[in-house]
Amino acid sequence: MSLPKVFVTRIIPPEAQEILNRVAEIEIWPQDTKPPQEVIIQKAAECIGLFTTIEDQINSEVLQSGKDSLKIVSNYAVGYDNFDIDTATKNGIIMCNTPDVLSQTTADLAFGLMLSIARNIVKGDNFVRSGKWTHWHPSTLLGRDIYGANLLVVGLGRIGLEVCRRAIGFGMEIFYHSRTRKLNLEKELGINYVSKLKDGISKADFISINTIMNDQTYHLFGKEEFNTMKNSAIIVNTARGPIIDMESLYEALKNNQIAGAAVDVTEPEPIPNNHPILSLENFVVTPHIGSASIETRKKMAIAAAKNIEAQGGRVIDRGEGSGGHWIHHSAAHGLFMEVVPTKDDFPGKKILELSHLFLLVNDLDSAIDDFSNRFDWKVIENYKMDKITEN
Repeated sequence: MSLPKVFVTRIIPPEAQEILNRVAEIEIWPQDTKPPQEVIIQKAAECIGLFTTIEDQINSEVLQSGKDSLKIVSNYAVGYDNFDIDTATKNGIIMCNTPDVLSQTTADLAFGLMLSIARNIVKGDNFVRSGKWTHWHPSTLLGRDIYGANLLVVGLGRIGLEVCRRAIGFGMEIFYHSRTRKLNLEKELGINYVSKLKDGISKADFISINTIMNDQTYHLFGKEEFNTMKNSAIIVNTARGPIIDMESLYEALKNNQIAGAAVDVTEPEPIPNNHPILSLENFVVTPHIGSASIETRKKMAIAAAKNIEAQGGRVIDRGEGSGGHWIHHSAAHGLFMEVVPTKDDFPGKKILELSHLFLLVNDLDSAIDDFSNRFDWKVIENYKMDKITEN
């Protein structure tokens, strides 16, 4: 009996390939650059699974092509803004990501960027390489202290939380703005909640963006927000590029409205070489390497592969209409959850969000909090299983 086909859009670590080979016949795109969109569309029609990256646009055309064959798309990333959620839901295609695996590594980079721009590390390196270090002077490359400064964390999810933990070691005064207030974390970490983003922006010396990308956070930081920031403030973005309006950021940096910016993500990506912001010395950019450590990328690939392997851990009952309920079984982490909609007009279309939030989750409390806040659903049963038995 032949195995179902899975198309992998990048070369991945052998450990992940081994997992996929157990359950599928895999085809791996051999080039460093992403496959052309027409290739992904074709493979969606031929395969039961796609193993994708954030560069791959899994849009309505791809999902319509795969409506009779495609069962699962597993993103080699924590983000999923490259997915067409509505079409996937309509076609009953499970979409997955790799949350939690990269939280520590991305928080490391966020703090690295903060230090880099505040203490002129990149500028200092260029200073030496260009032959300008001919003597010592007390005013050479003066930067800004991080220790004791005010930090605003925008988005207190897993990565935002880890940024807070690092900031505590630097004695920073930490504020956060998030969809939901986290009283337990305020008590545990000694951090403070700001309900209005503008209030947090106005008193921050440093801002770390760690929120998700959606319609509400698109260009969350633009001209008005940069006008509100202190002239001495620095902004760091390791989340998604479109959360910052790049043109407004360029103007703010060029006119010294703010002191600096350090980003791992841009709009668009990659940023064009001729973008004027690249000419500014108070701007530091890295090429979307938030999760780019050897161990973390390996863990991400394994997690994404286990999502596809866990196609046996699938939505068992999708229900129809407002009275339906869903049971989702994840072999990847041994999590079994039952949820019901709390809204009478629920049409049964949020099954995809259920899948991507719970297929990979291993932080149960955070997942329940995130899920219920996002969709106003109520978790009625949840429990860990030591051993998964195939149904």
